[in-house]
Amino acid sequence: MKRRDFIQKAVILSAGASAVAGVDAMGITLTHTPELPTDKKMKDLMGQYDPWMEINTEHIKWNIEQIRKITGNRPICAVIKCNAYGHGTAEMGKFLESIGIQGMAVVKIPEALELRNKGVKSWILNLGPYSKEETKILVEHDIMPSVYNDTVFYLNETARQMGKIAGIHLKIDTGLGRVGIPYYDATPFIEKLSKLSNIKIHGILTSFTEEKEFDKEQLKNFNEVVKKANEKGIDVGIKHCVSSDGICTFPDAYLDAVRPGILIYGHYPNDAEYKLQRIQVKPALTIKCRVAQVKKLRKGDSVSYHKAYTADAEQWIATLPIGGYDGLPRSMANNADVLINGKRYPLIAGMTSDHSYTKFENAEEVKTGDEAVILGRQGNEEIKAEDILSKLENSSVYRFLIDGMNPLIPKVYI
Repeated sequence: MKRRDFIQKAVILSAGASAVAGVDAMGITLTHTPELPTDKKMKDLMGQYDPWMEINTEHIKWNIEQIRKITGNRPICAVIKCNAYGHGTAEMGKFLESIGIQGMAVVKIPEALELRNKGVKSWILNLGPYSKEETKILVEHDIMPSVYNDTVFYLNETARQMGKIAGIHLKIDTGLGRVGIPYYDATPFIEKLSKLSNIKIHGILTSFTEEKEFDKEQLKNFNEVVKKANEKGIDVGIKHCVSSDGICTFPDAYLDAVRPGILIYGHYPNDAEYKLQRIQVKPALTIKCRVAQVKKLRKGDSVSYHKAYTADAEQWIATLPIGGYDGLPRSMANNADVLINGKRYPLIAGMTSDHSYTKFENAEEVKTGDEAVILGRQGNEEIKAEDILSKLENSSVYRFLIDGMNPLIPKVYI
């Protein structure tokens, strides 16, 4: 089987045996019939590729339930940008829709198109920029852009020519300074938007700096923008401000909807929240491979480039077919473990693009072909991303999941 065929066949969503259908709080009809895997099918598929990822959709569902619980069951706009933090954009979009998620946010138009092409019908917010030429794509596929400049007038004209109404979300810059219409300039801009014939303001949002005292000032300025619009008879739609950090720390800013990202996937937005764990989320991602080779080193034998590791006595080592290209920080070598047969073994030597190494004492402990867990649970042991990355300089769960994970690694959803 070719790799591309495998990737397509490995999209297995375990969300229940029957279709989930209904209408969410935003009036979007949800219909999805997940495919259930068989143990044999999964075994056959996974017997051909190293490394691979397993994504536990029951954990995703649990995490969503915890977010709903703490936020008073507010509508969720799930952030699935950047390949859903390494978990697969389309697959996560389809699964989240099947459990009743009202909206989804991405940052690139191709991500939004991927969701639509895979049949996702929930409302989609594209947080990134768009050009005059891309307005036709947005209108045709019912993708709502984040609006903060005059490009919206091209969107209005395109929608008029196509005989449609284009939904938008207003982006207000209350202090993050990234993108958005400055809050002190927002009122006249909103007035202009309200007069456009083919534009519908579906929502309004801002992003916090995650500096707690300043966030309060940002919320005050955001609410003032909304108040002024309402006084002029303008409906600005759904108000949403908080990401995962705000969900954990800023309940006053929950407003009409919340925008969780990393919490969905079972990780915390920072070390402080990981230690407090005010929301009990479960990591969904496990990264696995199989032992490629086992060999015995003599005293003085070395491993990897520049003799990164030298045996000071007779020593058994195992080579693992996973490395920097797959998304692992190379500094994990000598700073992290791997699980084999339910036991921890240290990663040693120098990690290369495609290989890592571990050592063990007894020839019977590890065999070629044994399953190795780089991240996740095996038996009674578990390796968590936060525990690994806290030891590494200039690293974080965000960098690990978003910047690091190679999107070509096969994924199985179980």
